[in-house]
Amino acid sequence: MIKLDILLYLKSGLKKYLLFFIILFLYLMFNFRTITLSDFEILARHFSLLAFAVIGVGVITISDGVVLSTGAQIALVSTLGAYFIYICRLPIWSCVILIILLSILFAVVCSFTVVTFRLPTPLLTFILVVIVSGVNTEIHSQIRIMPENNFAFLAGYSVCGIPFSLLTFIFFALFTCVFLNCTYIGRCLYATGINREILFQTDVQVAVVEAAAWIVGTLCIDTAGFLTLSMTGAGEGGTMDYLTLDVITALSIGRVRLWGGKGTLTGMILGTIGVVLLNSWLMDSADFMQSIVKGVLIVSMLVAEKNASDSL
Repeated sequence: MIKLDILLYLKSGLKKYLLFFIILFLYLMFNFRTITLSDFEILARHFSLLAFAVIGVGVITISDGVVLSTGAQIALVSTLGAYFIYICRLPIWSCVILIILLSILFAVVCSFTVVTFRLPTPLLTFILVVIVSGVNTEIHSQIRIMPENNFAFLAGYSVCGIPFSLLTFIFFALFTCVFLNCTYIGRCLYATGINREILFQTDVQVAVVEAAAWIVGTLCIDTAGFLTLSMTGAGEGGTMDYLTLDVITALSIGRVRLWGGKGTLTGMILGTIGVVLLNSWLMDSADFMQSIVKGVLIVSMLVAEKNASDSL
């Protein structure tokens, strides 16, 4: 009986995450090579950066729908970190606390806007891209001289050969797993994503649920911003649109419903691994070709998810 249950579970997982396994199979067949310790550390850092963003956006997506401002938010966090340290001369701990407080305020304002004005999250975050990119460009232009990178420990340090960034990701992943599956608010996120209007007629505090989703998601995105700063040393002056595309692709591969109500931490992690393998495979391809491939994957998974929803 136990063996049958395991087989059914594996069959269900294979069917659910079929696209991930296809990417993994093609990568092993056509692009596999021996990975050295140095290669592993580089891949682990890039995986951690993308995974933080995917989990952060995934939590918000389950509750509200997909976020389109991921790259711009990460770029702004990295630039603010550089500005506070290099221009304002703040200690690193003060910089981190200040950015976290600003991010919590940002998350509360966004959740309030979504709940009060019934503004769809994709539309809200599309508007935020314009605002955030303008602020980021202005701040980044004031950073002239780059002293020693105070955030380098995030990208450079290792514990027993395991990058510190990967260890930090494991902690956040465990926290997110507990938050989504073992807390009342986490379980309410799915109901909010399915039908928020019905919840307004119940005892569920929709505003609290939405605020919690945005705060947890934004803090994960902040960590990706700090990791970006540790890699660049000067913050990121652009909007990092490629990262937004990677995050949405990872969510699609991981079967997180982009309009809310469905998604798992396992899917987010598998989707992230899939995008890392895909980027490694398409490394020598032109940027527009990479975007086309990811766009096709996103549209394909959207159609599959919509057909699955209509058949229920």
